Amino acid sequence: MIAAHEALGNTLLPWAIATFIVALVQWVWFRFFSLANAKPRVASKAARVLITVVLAAAVAVTAVGSVVTVVRVGESGAKAIWSGSFAG
Repeated sequence: MIAAHEALGNTLLPWAIATFIVALVQWVWFRFFSLANAKPRVASKAARVLITVVLAAAVAVTAVGSVVTVVRVGESGAKAIWSGSFAG
């Protein structure tokens, strides 16, 4: 069971990297390109709205994926500990 917990733990790294990248892209977007700037660098309002919506969807996907993976890893670790299969 510990090996299963470790294997599931290894699946968390891609989600953490994806969350970081999406957060970084979102920060750059709102810092330099979004509607909040006095002079937006993206001319079309429709393009700005579309990019904002796509970023919001990416945030939602990475957040849900990260949370689900953390819960799965934690559950497998708890099962391993409570079943007594942990030797240490």
